[in-house]
Amino acid sequence: VCSGTLLADRMTILTAGHCVSSGGGVPDVDPNGVTVFFRDPNSGPDVQFYYGGPGYTTIQSSEIFVNSAYTGDVIDQNDIALVRLSTAAPEFAQGYELYTNSNLTGQITNITGYGSTSSVGGNVGVNTTDPNRLGWFRQGDNKIDFALGDDLFGDTWSDILGEPASQIEYSYIVDFDNGLAANDASCRITQAS
Repeated sequence: VCSGTLLADRMTILTAGHCVSSGGGVPDVDPNGVTVFFRDPNSGPDVQFYYGGPGYTTIQSSEIFVNSAYTGDVIDQNDIALVRLSTAAPEFAQGYELYTNSNLTGQITNITGYGSTSSVGGNVGVNTTDPNRLGWFRQGDNKIDFALGDDLFGDTWSDILGEPASQIEYSYIVDFDNGLAANDASCRITQAS
């Protein structure tokens, strides 16, 4: 189960390569083997997407393209795939243009996805005693802090992660702190490195 972004053509989903491939630029699933769920935001309260519910439209894929440079590694800036839909996305689904600026540092981004959550919220994290807390939509704004290949770091991240710089230099980092300088995780990481 993965999240993705509908592109402006309304026929293509941008997602992570690891969602459909173990590497080598080759999909591990059939071209029509991906089911894409779209939820109408006007359909009522948030519900778990794999259990369906009001406002859901599903569309099967027709083609899958994986970045040929994707190695299958956990940290790989080439971890990108496109899922082509068999029909256009529903009208209520928002499509997006690709952002083409070469430097993302300092940009504010909205991070969205479906995942696990607790039944009570707050600092509890995932409540694993309740298996029905999977597949809930969550989103939040965050600032992109830095790229692993920034000149400031030299080969530090390549050495720490054991990956060639050419594979990670455009991997960007965001932290999920509370915004206070004392809790700025990215700042603390960069100072330590």
